[in-house]
Amino acid sequence: MGAVAYQAAALNRELERINEQDYPPEACQIRDVFRCWPEFILSELVELHSSNPNGASGHTAVRVRTLGLTLQTVYSFVRYLTASSARQAPPSVQSALNQLLRAHFPAAYGRPLCIVRPQWSYNLSYVPLSRMLETLASPAALDPNSILPATKPHEIPGALWTWRRNSLGPEEQKSIEADPPKHIAVLSFAGLDTHDALLYPILAHELGHFIDFSSEPLLNLSPDIVAKTQIAFQDVIALLASKGPTSLVAANMHWKTVVTRVNTCVRELLADLLGLRMMGFGFFAAQTELLKTTTSWPDVEPLVSRSGYPGTKFRFWSLLRALLQRDFRGNLRRFFEDVTPPQSLALTNLEHYLSEWESLVQYSANLQDLPPIVDPNIEPDLQRALDALAANAVLRGYEAILEVARTTIPDAATASLSPAFYDRIVRLRADLPPSLPAERQNSFSEVMAAAWAYQLTYGEERERGQPDHASQLREYDKTCRLVMKAVELIPDSDAVAANLAVTDAAEAGTVLSKRHISRRLELPPMHKEHLAVVPLYGKSVEAASMDVRLGSWFVALRRTRLPGVRLGHETSDKLLGRIGREETFVSPGNRYLIHPGDLILGATLEFVALPGDLMAFVEGKSKWGRLGLIVATASQVAPGFHGVIVLELANAGTVPIELEPGTPIAQIVFQRMSEPMPAEDLYRGKFYCQVRP
Repeated sequence: MGAVAYQAAALNRELERINEQDYPPEACQIRDVFRCWPEFILSELVELHSSNPNGASGHTAVRVRTLGLTLQTVYSFVRYLTASSARQAPPSVQSALNQLLRAHFPAAYGRPLCIVRPQWSYNLSYVPLSRMLETLASPAALDPNSILPATKPHEIPGALWTWRRNSLGPEEQKSIEADPPKHIAVLSFAGLDTHDALLYPILAHELGHFIDFSSEPLLNLSPDIVAKTQIAFQDVIALLASKGPTSLVAANMHWKTVVTRVNTCVRELLADLLGLRMMGFGFFAAQTELLKTTTSWPDVEPLVSRSGYPGTKFRFWSLLRALLQRDFRGNLRRFFEDVTPPQSLALTNLEHYLSEWESLVQYSANLQDLPPIVDPNIEPDLQRALDALAANAVLRGYEAILEVARTTIPDAATASLSPAFYDRIVRLRADLPPSLPAERQNSFSEVMAAAWAYQLTYGEERERGQPDHASQLREYDKTCRLVMKAVELIPDSDAVAANLAVTDAAEAGTVLSKRHISRRLELPPMHKEHLAVVPLYGKSVEAASMDVRLGSWFVALRRTRLPGVRLGHETSDKLLGRIGREETFVSPGNRYLIHPGDLILGATLEFVALPGDLMAFVEGKSKWGRLGLIVATASQVAPGFHGVIVLELANAGTVPIELEPGTPIAQIVFQRMSEPMPAEDLYRGKFYCQVRP
């Protein structure tokens, strides 16, 4: 009992490390769900110890061991929370997925909660934590004295939540929801570790699984799907009999295997269709590009693979069919018809891209035009006959699967494209984040659709134009950084466009005035004099400068065991950059504390891009200097620079200072050059398109 009690106390201490400063709010809410278990078990062990002072035996000993195993299982779940920190999973992706969840998770299912984390292997996964908690322990083992109003295992998590909340003081109760989240999931993808931002849309596939498994009954077990995909045991017996003698045991094994294959295929197709309806073209491009690198495409491939996953070719066909349906608002072809692209955009490449996929999958919108599935009874090979049996079952149910996806995410709620889709592509061409001056919430799908449209139309061509492989990778990485910044800037409420006072008068002086700054900001992104500041808020432009706000990323310079660093020594600089920095993300509304004598690196929230005829100076605001906060930087910003501006923040005062993201922290003065710089002299150094300190 003492050992298990220690395990419960240790688990509580581990959960206390999941805090609001280092982890997303969703992880902290799941932490509160987990804490119910060790706290209740610890209270039970105290009672057991008082009634069994000499140790447990018999049924009591069995129960104590069961409680210990329960704690160990909960402890294994904690790794999901620790992997959701900003250092491992981009907070912007967590925020974007939550917006998708709020927009598409059916309210009738109950309150959902999900976190994202990197996957340990290069794959995706969906972990149904709520279902795992519901099967963790029986009421007889956890609560034989009926302290909790739970008579079935699935009632225990809710009862524990109420028990713990009632045990807290009035003030603590206010910070916790009255009811626990009904559905909890962990969505993961290895690309979160690599910041391969163009693959972020495929997390919508795992979100599709979350929606599916949160329904009662499960969406993939909807009556119409089950009725049309059902394979009778007698069908398998008849098939095996046509191939030769067999036993009942073998027939049962083959029947279970083929049924499992069909069920798995249905689940995966449904998750794909839900993901595509949430994310549109960005999901199609990301899913096909990922699967091309991780799966083979043999000349002869079962429509339903032996593992149960849809065959690669069939899967691409299914996605393409859903993408090109006339009533789908994310249909690129329909969008091209409704919204004429600007003449400067050579987006015929996208039509070529779609046509190429149609050719690759031998596309036709009619199921009957798929490569024919032969009659399993005339297949000489047993395995191929079973393949055909599974394929025919899936094809019978395909329209029912599509209808379930359409009912769950109605046509009016699917991903759509607006005329701003083209503007986002233009911004990427200008090496700017694909964000709008007045960005709207729930724009994740359009941002990612534009990112893929840019990559397929211009990005790959730019990469091919680079002199070596390393430069090609840097070009792709730059695109990913710009997309990450755009996702980070998606607001929780629709932004309001800044009202700028613009002038047509010539720029007579060298320092730009308010009206000339505004004029530059209003020029098209591809204009040679365009000044970009993303995002832009209304009161930022002043008489002869522009305010910039503090971003959410900070880097603390920590002590190391290095004997010293030689300035300008490349190896020494790189080593210090790896082990002498600790990166922290502070979400809006929270604060970062800088103590007297500390030096940290921050960055502007704004992404700034200077044209070839402007340079800039960055200065701290005097009101912060009077408090002891020194905002220093390499004050000159070179012509052609693109990126957030890194700030060296030092506390020269005597008391700690709280830094809050979004605070106007510095000001930029723009100065016109005596002559525009030629393209080869524009800044393209190592910090070009940086998005973090």
